[in-house]
Amino acid sequence: SDLAAMTPAQVIAYFGGPDRSVAATAKALGKTRQAIYYWQDQGRIPYSTQCVIMVKTGGLLIARKLSR
Repeated sequence: SDLAAMTPAQVIAYFGGPDRSVAATAKALGKTRQAIYYWQDQGRIPYSTQCVIMVKTGGLLIARKLSR
């Protein structure tokens, strides 16, 4: 499938408000800011967390396993 996995940038844009706040994103997801920064460093979000985010966004952001 050519559909991309959700990115840290998309998640921060959705949960972080107009300021793209990592702290607000972390609070909304019950994660630490360090976790969000780690996703940014890795360029990906763990699949199990993507699934939670997919539910929280009502399917706006889609969980996808990366084939690598």
